[in-house]
Amino acid sequence: MEYQPDLQPEYASFLLRLWHIKSEDRAGHRIMLQNIATQEQFFFVDLPALLAYLSTVADPGRQHTDHEYL
Repeated sequence: MEYQPDLQPEYASFLLRLWHIKSEDRAGHRIMLQNIATQEQFFFVDLPALLAYLSTVADPGRQHTDHEYL
């Protein structure tokens, strides 16, 4: 089935990748979220950034800025 961007589904489907990183000065996580329909990838440095992005997916009318995700 070919993706048709003009059709807006009532759901969103994502692939989530989460990995742990360690360096001498800090440890943390990196997160990649991939939209299954568009193959677009989003990268996050922590869980609050991921949740901020997902809240905009759940509520498209919500105003946000790009720095919320990084």
